[in-house]
Amino acid sequence: MSAVGRFAPSPSGYMHLGNLLAMLLAWLDCRALGGEMVFRMEDLDPARSKRVYAEAMANDLRWLGLDWDRGWPDPDYAQSKRGAVYETYFQQLKDRDLVYPCWCTRSERLAAASAPHPGEKEHDSGCRCARLSRDEREALLRGGSR
Repeated sequence: MSAVGRFAPSPSGYMHLGNLLAMLLAWLDCRALGGEMVFRMEDLDPARSKRVYAEAMANDLRWLGLDWDRGWPDPDYAQSKRGAVYETYFQQLKDRDLVYPCWCTRSERLAAASAPHPGEKEHDSGCRCARLSRDEREALLRGGSR
């Protein structure tokens, strides 16, 4: 399989250096490997996502000599149009019992994301909800406590 590079900005403003650097690095890597470059819009915030910003980004990239093989302005490469695809895969995960609700508090989630520092005792990292059995999850959903 050949390499595929992806640039997926949010069209909520004009091009900035972070956008440009992300595209340039993906483009250089992809082209060096003889791969295909994809330009997909992360337009999941309808209040802030504007076509004028997407068009301006595309024009800026073309002016800089950066091209892509698939994607924008093809509507199939807009994140907001892919809900059915995501729902299909989400259902597959649910069918395999790989999706679970989480009852962890915000502080528990933040603590799970940090590693122990020298001198600290090791702690149980990760969401404990992921280790609950299906029966335990169903009991919690019915109103039990963790």
